[in-house]
Amino acid sequence: MLVIQNETTVVAMFIDNLFTAAKVYFESKNISVFNLDDFVKIVRFVASSREVSSSDVYKSLSSQLRCSERDVSGYLSLGWHLGVFAARLASDSKGRPRFRYLATRFARTISELCKDAYSRECIEVLRKLFLSWEPLRVLLRFVRFRGGFDPKEVVNVLGEEMRFWSSKMIQLGLPVKRGKSGAPMKPFNDYVVRKLFRPLIDTLQLYDTVPEERRYMVVKSRWGEPVIAAGIAHIVMSSQESVLVTPFIDEYGTDFLVRALYLSAKPRYVLLVVRKPHRADFAKLQAIAREKSIDIEVCIARRPLHAKIYASESEVLITSANLLKTSLVRNVEIGIAIKGSSHEVESIVHDLISS
Repeated sequence: MLVIQNETTVVAMFIDNLFTAAKVYFESKNISVFNLDDFVKIVRFVASSREVSSSDVYKSLSSQLRCSERDVSGYLSLGWHLGVFAARLASDSKGRPRFRYLATRFARTISELCKDAYSRECIEVLRKLFLSWEPLRVLLRFVRFRGGFDPKEVVNVLGEEMRFWSSKMIQLGLPVKRGKSGAPMKPFNDYVVRKLFRPLIDTLQLYDTVPEERRYMVVKSRWGEPVIAAGIAHIVMSSQESVLVTPFIDEYGTDFLVRALYLSAKPRYVLLVVRKPHRADFAKLQAIAREKSIDIEVCIARRPLHAKIYASESEVLITSANLLKTSLVRNVEIGIAIKGSSHEVESIVHDLISS
């Protein structure tokens, strides 16, 4: 757990880094309720369709569902994060960006096994599926540590931690919606804890479940849910030395890197390997380097460079994302984050960039 200390308090945090907090926030974005029947009906409908929007699903199933069209959108988003649905960014009749969804093989598996949503086979496959979902993993670790599920305690502890990290994401310029009282507590506010997490844990019988620790984590981003951007910021903010390999960097990427460096108290050395400056304003990096006494080295690769690697002393993120605005905030990007000792990560990074 991360320990944050000031003159009067010492606080141990269960959500101990920006990357985890971003996964929790963006993987639960627009999702506020859970009902097993509704979730299974929506999965089965998408599995029997070619490509659908949330309005398509709601119009066809509204008489069978207990939820609103907004909740249907949340279930579809949840399915994308769980790997049940694939998605394509499109536009509605007014030109606003909207996602359209289609089934993956997991949706078809669920559709076959969950003809009875409460059957043993259905519950078992959904248990395994949901245990990969970061918001639930964080909550279950907290419940296990505290010895029980007290909704008020979840809100008071995890909710306040999310408020802390949400404020950092807002400072980074990530699309986090401010609440009336500032940075949000989502998803660990009172409503979502009662309407989503409690019925989810009750239905799938997860009270005594402890998620397995993972040395690696697969992550993905899409428009409005820039998890990988947060992962890159986490690498920069949590390390004394970082290596950032990105073929292309633009003005947005440079500003994003500067904001991450500004928020960190740790960096002493940053190596930025790029193929083309791409109109990036490196004077901004030089200014932040002088202000925070950071040694920033920019290396222009002589060979064709296509790798994207972001590494610290204890973590490496290998991804498809450049330090470009399109990669950081709009595109569908994927990556894998690997944790290890400083020696292990150094070896991985050396092998990756030595070519």
